[in-house]
Amino acid sequence: MSDVKDNCVNVVTHIRDLRGNSQPKLVLGSDEVIYVLKHYSNPETSNQAFNDSAGTELYRAYGLSVPHWKPLLLPNELIEIDPGPWNHARGGICFGSKYLCQLDNPGSCYDFFPSSRKAAIRNLGSFWLAWLLDVCCQHSASRHVVFQENLVSERDYREYEAFFIDHDCLFGGPSGENRPDPIVARYQTPSFYGEPFPEQIYEIKQKILSIDVDSIWGCIAKLPDAWKTQSALSAFSAALNRLSTSTFVEGALIEIARLQRDSSQGTPTVSLSASESLPPAAHRVLIGSQVLSTQTIRCT
Repeated sequence: MSDVKDNCVNVVTHIRDLRGNSQPKLVLGSDEVIYVLKHYSNPETSNQAFNDSAGTELYRAYGLSVPHWKPLLLPNELIEIDPGPWNHARGGICFGSKYLCQLDNPGSCYDFFPSSRKAAIRNLGSFWLAWLLDVCCQHSASRHVVFQENLVSERDYREYEAFFIDHDCLFGGPSGENRPDPIVARYQTPSFYGEPFPEQIYEIKQKILSIDVDSIWGCIAKLPDAWKTQSALSAFSAALNRLSTSTFVEGALIEIARLQRDSSQGTPTVSLSASESLPPAAHRVLIGSQVLSTQTIRCT
């Protein structure tokens, strides 16, 4: 734990509260960087701090845009001086991700982007990869995205980069036991996905299967011990197994492509139940002690 604390950034100032179920706060760190701090009340009984940090590392490993994060040390002295903003929180190590917006320019990023301007999102193709990743990692909430503005000066044109944030509901959620439907994890604007081409599906599958498991576990080893609960590690391990299993990934892709196609055609997006017949490409994959149905994308 001492090594983790040595690598922590101290919280210096509370700037303001932000919206969100996790009651995030905007803070200034001792490195003069502004962070979004999430103070999960009890990391020993909730997997949220682990999920947020491990999910960020996993997304980054796949080349998806995520904010840089740091473990933030919230000093008890800071709470004692001004307890109001902290809602009776205890000092300790918190999850903190770099704030993507500019304080003096609120229009530099958005948490919603109109579908009519989706061509301005430079990494629009990342949404398919993120959806498949969320399904394989049992993300139990809709995908949250922040769009950061980038001015392309030579063309006097503004483009935007989609940053994938809020990973605390990955790996079965706070308890590690949620088994969400695949449609749950899709971003709120279905038109961002479009109809996937066969070549795109193949590329996404190959990208998912390219994961360096040892490297990911190396990142997890550096997390605070209090965050690495048994249920968090178990859910994370199961997710890596799914991501490394070709038949599961292929079945998941088939399912979300069908859901997207049905959605675009106005057909109700209902996932098939385990009792229905499986298509040839979908198989039951034995992973550890769990049997995973690649058709329903659920643990049984």
